[in-house]
Amino acid sequence: MTESQGKGYRGHYRSVCIALFLLFFVSFAYAQSSVVLYRPGSLIEGVEYSGITLASTENRIALVKPIFSATAYSQAFYSFYGKYASLPLGEYVTTDLNLLNRTVVDEWGWSTRLNAWFGSDTARSLHLMLGETVTLMDEIDVDSGELFHDGVRLYDVLILGFTEYVTEREYLYYKQFVALGGTLIIMDACNFLAEVTYSNGYLSLTKGHGWEFNGTHAWKSDYHRWYQENKNWIGGNFWKYWTGRHYSGIRVNTTNAISDAIRITVGENISTIYGGHEENYLQNLTETDIIGYWNLINPDDCPGYPVAAYMHKYGAGTVIHSGIMASDTILSDQFLSVFLAASIRYGLTGEVSQWTYPEPLVHSNDFVETTVTIYERNGGRASGTISGLNYCEINFNATTDVLRDCYRCNLASVIGEMVEVVDTEHQVSHSTIIKAQIVNDTCWRLDINTFLFANGNYRLNINATWEGIQHSVVVSEFIEALYFNIQNSWWILMIPWAVPLGAVICAAVIIVTYTRFNKTKS
Repeated sequence: MTESQGKGYRGHYRSVCIALFLLFFVSFAYAQSSVVLYRPGSLIEGVEYSGITLASTENRIALVKPIFSATAYSQAFYSFYGKYASLPLGEYVTTDLNLLNRTVVDEWGWSTRLNAWFGSDTARSLHLMLGETVTLMDEIDVDSGELFHDGVRLYDVLILGFTEYVTEREYLYYKQFVALGGTLIIMDACNFLAEVTYSNGYLSLTKGHGWEFNGTHAWKSDYHRWYQENKNWIGGNFWKYWTGRHYSGIRVNTTNAISDAIRITVGENISTIYGGHEENYLQNLTETDIIGYWNLINPDDCPGYPVAAYMHKYGAGTVIHSGIMASDTILSDQFLSVFLAASIRYGLTGEVSQWTYPEPLVHSNDFVETTVTIYERNGGRASGTISGLNYCEINFNATTDVLRDCYRCNLASVIGEMVEVVDTEHQVSHSTIIKAQIVNDTCWRLDINTFLFANGNYRLNINATWEGIQHSVVVSEFIEALYFNIQNSWWILMIPWAVPLGAVICAAVIIVTYTRFNKTKS
């Protein structure tokens, strides 16, 4: 054999090796592909998908938007107070009365930060979600009687911010709510100081804050509208308004259950940034437990009654009061978050000893229900034994924006894990992961190529991953498991290999024939 013939032969030999390697690689890749993908349009028509629904959560917490007090402070009542501050007792004012009769504003006023707190990460971790687990209402709703239905409380816990001005009907509804067993949490002092009248979108002063108004004239009158009543069922009254820093923090060293919970979480002597604003003092110690005493920097400022966070029993219910203008610093002071959360917990369950901050106060009853069905490739529903090409439909009863672990989340992915079951007690270690493809908002699809698995019993574990909206939380959970048997005939098992194996054999025959032909020709 000449040198040129040797080079040619070696060249043909290398070509054969490369061709065989490529064919083997293609065959191996074909055999190892874990899924056979189909476009959503290839689904059999007439498949019914479950609807988009969420289980309702019984809502027993309400937050009241203090629009009446916000209206009084919106260049209305206080403009009148300032202009006629020097009016002698017994004289009447018949001018500027429009300042005492104003269109209601839909605002939070001094309680803006309390509203913001309910949209914070802290509130989300406690599962206190406005519109989800907390009902948001305003004072017009309360004045209309929406705390009750046929005389029965609709809520267990009612949270108030700065409610300095209330209607008489509203005031009596709050009192009735507590008497019938509800828990009223008052976060801001200077509550229930003055009476107003609401009618057809307008709010007018009736009596309190040193004035009285009958619609035609106004005159100097009582400062506290319900002084004795407040002392009886609330436990105390408005003390004073001031600015600057007057408190160094709060002492929670009592035997009260809420005090215990706060002390475990943030300590006994708590330094806060609250300095002073509107303050209440505690006057009625009957059926009253102190949660914590606010520490006055200057002892000479002491009003004779303690400024305290406390719990006061009235009728079958409870009033829990911060004693201060808590809305001012609730976004910054952890103590106030713990105080509010522990108070809500007490109102919902009657105890706080079995709860640790910041465990969710309301557990979601929302659920994601799935319907999982395996179909043969031709669209017929598969029985307990499958073979050939199959697909598994996973239908959810909820799409996106599902409440999972106290966060709003989207369904990000669905996977299946094929696990071979040896017997009822043991499993083989081998498993294969199959990623599902999204079909539409309520349906995902797993394609199962049984040719890639040995005949036997299998369990299909299905898991879903949820990703938080606006928050980097990821929740993975097991949602379904199916058991079935793979039973392919021996000749069916050869089908996946037939095409690539035939191609390899044909290619090998062609190459060998071509090589021998060239060798003979040479």
